Amino acid sequence: MLEDTQRKRTNAQLTLQYRPADNITATLDYTYTNLNSQAHQTELSGWYDSFLGTADFTEGLNPTAEVYIENRNQNAPRDVATKQMHENYETEDKSLGLNLSWDVNDRFNLTLDVHDSSSNSDPTEKYGNSLVVGLGSNVHKSIGAIYGSSGLPSMQVIFDDCDPRIATQTGVGGYNCNGVLDVSDIGTTMMQTRFSNNSNDISQIRLDGSYEFDEGSIDFGIESRSMENTTIQSNTGNQTMGGWSAANAGELDGLGFLEAIDLNDSLSNLEIGNGGWTTGYRGDAKEIGQWAADKYSDINFGRNPNEANHRTISEDIFSAYFQVNLDGELENMPWHFTAGLRYESTDSKSSALSAIPSAVRWDSNNDFNVIQGDFATAQAYSVSNSYDHLLPSFDFDIEVVKNVIARFSYSKTIARPSYGKLDAQSSVNGGPNTPTILDSQAYGDASSNNPSLVPLESDNLDISAEWYFDDTSYVSVGYFEKRVNNFIGTEPVIDSFFDLRDPTSGPRAQQAMADLAAMGIANPDDTQLFSMVAANEMGVAYDSMTPLEFENAIDITANADDPLMEFRYDSPVNNKEAKIHGFEFAVQHFLGETGFGIQANYTIVRGDVAFDTSSTDVQFPLEGLSDSANLVLMYEKDDMSMRIAYNWRDEFLNRANRGRGEPEFTEAFAQIDMSASYQVNEDLAVSFSGINLTGEDIRRHGRNSNQFIFGEESEPRYEIGARYTF
Repeated sequence: MLEDTQRKRTNAQLTLQYRPADNITATLDYTYTNLNSQAHQTELSGWYDSFLGTADFTEGLNPTAEVYIENRNQNAPRDVATKQMHENYETEDKSLGLNLSWDVNDRFNLTLDVHDSSSNSDPTEKYGNSLVVGLGSNVHKSIGAIYGSSGLPSMQVIFDDCDPRIATQTGVGGYNCNGVLDVSDIGTTMMQTRFSNNSNDISQIRLDGSYEFDEGSIDFGIESRSMENTTIQSNTGNQTMGGWSAANAGELDGLGFLEAIDLNDSLSNLEIGNGGWTTGYRGDAKEIGQWAADKYSDINFGRNPNEANHRTISEDIFSAYFQVNLDGELENMPWHFTAGLRYESTDSKSSALSAIPSAVRWDSNNDFNVIQGDFATAQAYSVSNSYDHLLPSFDFDIEVVKNVIARFSYSKTIARPSYGKLDAQSSVNGGPNTPTILDSQAYGDASSNNPSLVPLESDNLDISAEWYFDDTSYVSVGYFEKRVNNFIGTEPVIDSFFDLRDPTSGPRAQQAMADLAAMGIANPDDTQLFSMVAANEMGVAYDSMTPLEFENAIDITANADDPLMEFRYDSPVNNKEAKIHGFEFAVQHFLGETGFGIQANYTIVRGDVAFDTSSTDVQFPLEGLSDSANLVLMYEKDDMSMRIAYNWRDEFLNRANRGRGEPEFTEAFAQIDMSASYQVNEDLAVSFSGINLTGEDIRRHGRNSNQFIFGEESEPRYEIGARYTF
């Protein structure tokens, strides 16, 4: 899939300050941001079935395919998919704040801060945030891929547009047999739309105090925060255009919707090699979708009013803290000590309205559709949760010898679960990937979260030594350790939902298996099974229609005689402890009075929280951990400041559960950034920055580097700014 994303960001900020008295300062600030994102996507993919031709795998603990080819053999060609997609959203943020600072006397200050902020994200199109227009062409006699540890997989196709069994608008008879993927070879399949709205409201009031005395100071404060997050989602499911079999090939011919492309023309560093198939089509999904809605009477091109998800998560948080800061000297060694205690109490509530799905429909061999219920009869429910924490911290540093400082720190911190994990909503997303009578380990796809989650707790220890060998130069080394409790992992759960039934393992499927066995087909595939069930339902002979004709003629809806369908989902839970430790090294040095300097740091992270790629057990690793390094060349003199930085990060776990317990890793990458600023006069400053100057790319994979998941080709980004103070 190729994605072209355009984003437009608008930012505005206004700050007004008033000092009614020498010891009182009032500050009013307002911040506004608007982000509009439009993503146009083109997919090129092939339909895998069950006709293995060639399979070569890597060696080692995680054998994955290097070459995988399926041949259609005596069967008619299947589809190469060229679907078009459009994703969009507009996010608007507003924040209004008032800050009052009162110097009660020379030693005592009180500060009151009040803020009210909101964020709302909506689609920019009437059909919602996402539109998928399925297109396909039944031209592959063989489909597969060559996989490698870099770049993109290479799609391998044996092309056949001559087979007389290929269906078109005018009937069965094949395409034009010119050996080229034409618009006349392409037909529509299914259309899906999704709608999502997300809004956040945060109100906060905070009072802070600070009192200074000869040997240090005391800080204290209280805060109250109220937060509410609401998400509304709906979808139209699979809406039939030309059908799963793309039987109406040629219906887009002459309409000007599609442009032939070579996918490699859009790529520079991740090009498809090994003689791979790169011919595809690009078109405006919105334009095609509107045309399909006019042509096909069953298409709903607007938002589905039956909301699949309408949930609200609210949190009320009260906190108070007290901190003492002391300075002193021990045997001519200056020292600083800070100790504090923070108390936090949280009450949360997760509420949801669920439109209950009415049935699972078997549309073709391994295609399923969950029929959503009417939101007018949605069920409402909620779960409340409460917890509190005492969070101590202290920091001590001492100058053991001149310009050498030793530091010891301890703190206890928490990290709250994301709103998505607190969702009380249970959703059924789809059926299994094959009839369950053929595979007892095939389950439907569902999602269910846990509104009773509590925050992750971490005990943090830091020990470091710093040598300041010049006014602006230093060397430091540090050791850190984090012991994490209540770590939020996931565990797989298999369960039924909403009394949904399974049409692929009930009496009709069992009868079809017996009928196929009587015909000498003891081990049928999903296409043969669906055709036999369809034939029995329609009261016709198995060989009276082709599989594609059966798929187009009937859908099999579950009934009361079918067993409950089982769904697999991964539920978040607090049930893991973890330990992270590592070292940090840093150095900074300026070359005399020249203004030139260098800064470097390196961080090593270790622990018992890594994802074991050789294990298929449920795992609870921490995400985003890796070694990293930075090297910065600097110039700081007079009114000029310049920096150029080399930033490197080693491979890290991006997601522990991309689906069914499978991980996603972001491969090691490095990039070069730069920034410069110049103070023109006392009031005016100008700046320039460049990010990823060499246009480095991002690649992600699964357990093995051959399991390509995501690639992003990036270009440099530049920013020019000016700041004027009056």
